[in-house]
Amino acid sequence: MNTDVLIAHSFYQQIIEDTKPFFKGAKMSDKYMVDKNENDIPDLEHYIRYVTFYFIHLFSLCYQLERAINLLSNFRADNKNEIGRGHHLTYNIENYFIRLDSLYDRNLQLVNAVFCLGFDDSKVKKDKVLKKISEVDDCNELNNSLDELNKVLKKHSDEKRNVIVHRHSYYDQELEMIEMYYHPFYSKTILEDPDRAENFKQIRKEQLSFYLRKKKKEFKEINEKSFEKIFIILNEIEKEYTLKKQKLSL
Repeated sequence: MNTDVLIAHSFYQQIIEDTKPFFKGAKMSDKYMVDKNENDIPDLEHYIRYVTFYFIHLFSLCYQLERAINLLSNFRADNKNEIGRGHHLTYNIENYFIRLDSLYDRNLQLVNAVFCLGFDDSKVKKDKVLKKISEVDDCNELNNSLDELNKVLKKHSDEKRNVIVHRHSYYDQELEMIEMYYHPFYSKTILEDPDRAENFKQIRKEQLSFYLRKKKKEFKEINEKSFEKIFIILNEIEKEYTLKKQKLSL
């Protein structure tokens, strides 16, 4: 599953339709839907704007995770580039795992907004949200889907994110070797030797290509599993969103 499937979801389409009136004549400075003074707008409009804000940030993250796969190959080599192909790759891998770790929290923020749980966004935590929605009728499926998403993310990102943020850089023996192969300083001596340069470039190219294929496949599978769970979550929150709009329109 990819973001195209998420975009086709009826909740996504409903949000697009609901927000069309608010974008008429809007400037770029008005892009944040909740900036407008909430005392100046009807409750229904405020609710739609509030939900849309967190909806946009969830989908933005999904796009970033999907595009992060292509960024693994998005390196421009030139004489002025002192970063090195390996370090560029490490940066993008670390960036992916840090963003992936945010995916569960973005879903919780959207659930908090749709169900009007009342938590300040800095107080939106897993246990609080799950406890609150467990008190709402017919939310078992939502609880289960959030739990399933959390399991997927913990399996693939939780430990890696903690290592990257709190302990040291992402460690992977193959990636470390690629960093050495492509390090501007360490590779310079070999590349200046015509008897060794071509063979060295071929070896590191093959190593990089193999690693990229493996990592892209891994990230794609993680994204697909995560988006599948999010699709089910959208099914459940759409019901509540529709119900809340009906009540606020009376």
